[in-house]
Amino acid sequence: MLGKKGEGTPTAAPDAKNPYLKQPAGENAVGSRTASADETSDGEQLLSLSEALYSKSYGDVPVEVFMTVPVRRPLDRLNLADISREAAGRIVLVQGFAQTIKKVNKNITLVVLREGLSSIKCVVLADDPGICEDMVTFIRKLNKESFVEVEGLIETMRGTQQIRVKKLYCIDEAGGLPFQLEDAARGAHKQFDTQGKKLAHVSLSVRLNSRFFDLRIRVSQAVFWIQSEVTTHFMQFMIKGGFMCTHTPKITGVSEGGSAVFKVNYFKEQASLAQSPQLYKQMLINGGINRVFEVGPVYRAEDSNTHRHLCEYIGLHAEMQIKEHYFEVIDFVDALFVDLFDHLAKNCSEMLDIIQEQYPCERLKYLQQNVRLKYSDGIKMLQESGFPIQEPQDLNNKAELMLGKLVLEKYKTDFFILYEFPLAVRPFYTMPSGQERNPGSYSNSFDAYIRGQEVLSGSQRIHNKSLLIKRIDERGYIKAIFQQFTDTFGCGAPPRGGFGAGLERLVMLYLGVPDIRIASLFPRDPGRLVP
Repeated sequence: MLGKKGEGTPTAAPDAKNPYLKQPAGENAVGSRTASADETSDGEQLLSLSEALYSKSYGDVPVEVFMTVPVRRPLDRLNLADISREAAGRIVLVQGFAQTIKKVNKNITLVVLREGLSSIKCVVLADDPGICEDMVTFIRKLNKESFVEVEGLIETMRGTQQIRVKKLYCIDEAGGLPFQLEDAARGAHKQFDTQGKKLAHVSLSVRLNSRFFDLRIRVSQAVFWIQSEVTTHFMQFMIKGGFMCTHTPKITGVSEGGSAVFKVNYFKEQASLAQSPQLYKQMLINGGINRVFEVGPVYRAEDSNTHRHLCEYIGLHAEMQIKEHYFEVIDFVDALFVDLFDHLAKNCSEMLDIIQEQYPCERLKYLQQNVRLKYSDGIKMLQESGFPIQEPQDLNNKAELMLGKLVLEKYKTDFFILYEFPLAVRPFYTMPSGQERNPGSYSNSFDAYIRGQEVLSGSQRIHNKSLLIKRIDERGYIKAIFQQFTDTFGCGAPPRGGFGAGLERLVMLYLGVPDIRIASLFPRDPGRLVP
């Protein structure tokens, strides 16, 4: 093509190896291609290719078909999830992974097509009109997990929908598979088949090495649909509660304290990845925004190789002004979790059933007004059970699990809140408690637990600058490091409180699955940096 000034516009060089495109007959004076009158454009050739392909009842779909306008095929395209009893009798187009390809007998071939959480049987009958021997051979030779398109008639067989295949095309054939999906989807509780034969399993580590493939398992997808529901419902609840959605820096020059941070080079300075948005949330409160929340990544450089720790996770964080007492925050947390649990029970029953096929667990027990215990009362319950613990010890994993068991036995709930922890085990910005019992030794703080494991931590924060600086001194921190933070308290600061929870741990504990990595798409722990 010539521009306004007669300059030649370069065109793509012809691909001599492409059998689907004709080569140019010649070139004009400025180097552009000149087509003869009977030649067609590349797009027209590709369109002809598509029409030729779909005039047959089977075959491999060349990738070039997806480079041009679609061939008009007057058929209903449906997602497998949308196929219902009312669809019986309709000829439709569907796509999906060929989960199973099985020769039932000489006349019948069965293809189980899977899309997302849904699957359907596609039956190929050799004596049906339009089904030739070559088509049957083509289908039977396809590899499992190839991505295919099926045109067929929806029919009902014994109360179940299936597709009677008229045409089948392979869009992309699968090669070698990392593992067998049926083995990866088998729960640890299933060790033998009905004949007593040992069943194969795939370890979580192997599954995570090929996480993209593991996601084809219905259970894996169901877990992340639950995670999606938790995230969106949390955000909706916060917004309805008058909270502003915010986004704070993840590259910072200061952390909450401690050494468990990932150091990064920030031009000529040393920075770290944020342990939480805590200090920024408080700055926003000091800025006059009375309620804020954030959903974002959190980084912890902790060499913790446990079932419930990650080096990177998604934090659910909130901060709010309080008028009189930090129980206002606890009340909000209680309402949030009850609303979330109600929502999941009401709207996600099918996905919960899918997950329990591989990870059997009792549904979460909770109350509409949940149990709240003082830290000292929790310690007393543990001591009375014979568990060795003394105040002001923090609860380790074994203590949490035991307390969770005791609370479930006594109060019939898997969810409870423990409050008024010793000040020594809480962050420097936590407000000391003014209770008569050892005033100043305890704090206005709380943790929430699901199935005997901590899922959320929160507190009232110190809003008085002098007291805040005093607490930094008492912890032995360098005041200059926190000056950017403490200076925001010199212009008047409202009382406030807040909390933070880990999304992956919340999902893990709610579902009762055994490892947090199951609830993390691409987990990062001390031993895993890829994929």
